Amino acid sequence: MVKELHKSRWLFFFLVASGVFLSTLDSSMVNVALPEIMRYFVVSLNEVKLVVLVYLMVITVSLVFWGKIADRFGKGRVYVLGMVFFLIGALACSASVSLNDLILARCFQALGASMMMSSGPALLKITSPSEHLGRTLGLVGIATSCGLMIGPVVSGYILSHLGWRSIFLVSVVPGVAILALSLLYLLPGLAKLEEKKKAMFDWTGGCLWILLVGAYAVMLNGIVTSTMGILAWVAVVFILLVLFYRVEQRSKAPILPIIEVKKRYYWVGASTAALAFAALFIVLITLPFYLDYVLQYPVDRIGLVMMALPVSLVVMAPCAGWLFDRTGSARIISTFGLALSTFALLLLMQLDHSTSFTSVAWRLTLLGAGQSIFLSPNSASVLSQVDEKYAGITSGILATARNFGMLTGTALAGAGFTFFYSKFTAGQTLQVFQPEMLNAFLKAQHHTLAIALMLLLTAVVISALRS
Repeated sequence: MVKELHKSRWLFFFLVASGVFLSTLDSSMVNVALPEIMRYFVVSLNEVKLVVLVYLMVITVSLVFWGKIADRFGKGRVYVLGMVFFLIGALACSASVSLNDLILARCFQALGASMMMSSGPALLKITSPSEHLGRTLGLVGIATSCGLMIGPVVSGYILSHLGWRSIFLVSVVPGVAILALSLLYLLPGLAKLEEKKKAMFDWTGGCLWILLVGAYAVMLNGIVTSTMGILAWVAVVFILLVLFYRVEQRSKAPILPIIEVKKRYYWVGASTAALAFAALFIVLITLPFYLDYVLQYPVDRIGLVMMALPVSLVVMAPCAGWLFDRTGSARIISTFGLALSTFALLLLMQLDHSTSFTSVAWRLTLLGAGQSIFLSPNSASVLSQVDEKYAGITSGILATARNFGMLTGTALAGAGFTFFYSKFTAGQTLQVFQPEMLNAFLKAQHHTLAIALMLLLTAVVISALRS
């Protein structure tokens, strides 16, 4: 049966990669649209970032659940259900009449994206020969990069002609087609291999995980401003983390397999993914505002600039996956990718009011190249070493690590920039931006990107510890 699946692996790859493409396309379009949404609803940067933040928080909370459920009920079933939720959420986002409605719809959409993220890589592990896993994950990197690359351009065009609501409708028609193909080919192909399995579920650990991620998001989001309040939330997060760890150690069916996470290759892969994506999302959140407020680019031009970041992924992601298959050395390849991203971030910190279109674009291209060189070998190094029974949950954990990083980066970008901008403008907000505040904006951006630089430097050190 497994050999039969291997013969159809390109069809399954196409279905999984298409889901990845749509989810990344949606995310990249929303990032570019944030300034427009902020002006439409007349809200602050801290408020509009919730459109991204809650999406990432729901994904981060639910990924481990879906990974476990996929192991129990079938990865194909979870993937298909995820596409249904994602499409319904997209329609609801387009119909939102207030910021709160939009945030609620994004939560629903995030549930669907979470299902696809947790089951997708595990499906590829089942349907691809083990010697081609790194290459296959590298090709998924192309789907990721295409979504990130096309999203800003499509978003810029739509924002110029149709308005921000229409960006959520882009994924509906192709999503319905992918859903139909999945029902016709994916589920029947996996039916004999993936029978329902009886298994316990760690509800205590799951509830603690929800509380932990929620408390962490509140702490980073800048909602609490007093020193005592921040210290109290830090204590709450620490207590929840300790409780979660102890519950998972004793659980007979943990959502987080502590015995695996303790292994060096496992925790290094997860932690470096989180740090790399946190740094990346600080750039993705802050840069559209720089292009809008400082360089005063129209939305379609902003989309073209932001497209530069994922362009290099089309070439570098599969090459990095191929190198891992040939050498098996994630330590060298992934660490080099992180180091390249660090160098690119140093260059991005030099942006000012006179930086040209080309200068911004090639710096973003360099950052994208570093991220793509790092990502596929990092994921393959973990998935290739875990036992089959942990494939689904490991896929979910790796996706959780990436989304935890995105959540952290989004929160740090909003809270950090708001803090520094207020500091350098004597308490002003971005809503009342004036030309004389230009230097304050650039200083706030520089300090915010410095946070991303520290995260990447930490990731480089940890990645070098791989065995």
